[in-house]
Amino acid sequence: MPPEAPAADPARPAGGRWLWIGKPLRPPLRDGSTVLAADLSRAMPDDVDLAYLGDPERPARPGDRVLPAAPMGYAPTLGEKLRVLWVLLDPAHRDRGVHFFFTPNRVTSTVVRLLRRLWPRRLLVQSVMSSDGAAGWGPWLTPMDRVVTLSEHTRRVLVESAGLDASRVRCVYPGVALPDRIAPLPPRPTALYAGDLDPAVAERLVALGRALPAGARLVIAARPKGERDAEARAHLIEALAGPIAAGDVELHAEVADMGALMDACSVQVFVADHLRRKVDLPLVLLEGLARGRGLVCADLPSLREIFAAAGELGVEAGVAAPADGVAAAAAVALADPARLERWSDGARELARARFDRARMAREVAQIYRECEAGPHGAGAR
Repeated sequence: MPPEAPAADPARPAGGRWLWIGKPLRPPLRDGSTVLAADLSRAMPDDVDLAYLGDPERPARPGDRVLPAAPMGYAPTLGEKLRVLWVLLDPAHRDRGVHFFFTPNRVTSTVVRLLRRLWPRRLLVQSVMSSDGAAGWGPWLTPMDRVVTLSEHTRRVLVESAGLDASRVRCVYPGVALPDRIAPLPPRPTALYAGDLDPAVAERLVALGRALPAGARLVIAARPKGERDAEARAHLIEALAGPIAAGDVELHAEVADMGALMDACSVQVFVADHLRRKVDLPLVLLEGLARGRGLVCADLPSLREIFAAAGELGVEAGVAAPADGVAAAAAVALADPARLERWSDGARELARARFDRARMAREVAQIYRECEAGPHGAGAR
């Protein structure tokens, strides 16, 4: 039987020593959960001692302990998951609390319960990136000292439907880096869709491409991903052949500099009617807000919180509409330069107040301090 985690020592940092378990934090960082964890690590206060998987030659934050691990794809294999989870059983890390960054599942839950039996006093925190399937995660998340959600919507699902203790479930909105300068809106009104493609998304983008006001344009940046991407992409090329040839619609695959593309646009659009395989508040949308680009999106529960936050601040940052009405709402906005400017100002203020990664890191560090200060381990209760 492995020994108990050692008692707290005087040299232990106030925020504690923590081991992050998820995909390795090494380039290329493409999926939302890994980008979020990397941004969080860069902004964590100095009194939190971090260890995580990645490239030891390129720590996200100077002084972090980086455990060597190869990059992973969008869907890690079972073998990759087990190799990552094996790190949990390494006695060298037993004095560290564990923060998980992945979707709960039966396999990882089995490992967590084993961990609880081996080291009952070890602190366990899990970040839940999406509400998709969350109503059934109660048994898998019960052993955690804290569960961190990215939206109040997911927090409600976990408390009201999954039956978790409300005092242990915290919403911490994701944060992004705030740019030093904001590019002015371009002279030509331009909408940007940055996201995945599927047939329903493609059909709504076709509707927007055909509804563009005179002089406006649509830029689509969709990294090839998903089993129906090729079908949706082919439909866009065929249905919007005229606007594409005229330069009114651009279709990109992999984009080398998403920030530059955002700066060349006036407003973001998000036309999907779901957030499957995405974090509750997609980081690309928050990055656009931070760059002063308003948002027209489908009226989804977690995205609705963006506009609720804007309302609390007394600013406008865009509008939510039924998924099939996003194209019309975006076309109206593109025809109103004054509205786009107003949204730009509001988006910047909103990002500074609610979606700054420094704020995110402070709130997560506070959760760590509460765990360190309180009784150790759900299993000890």
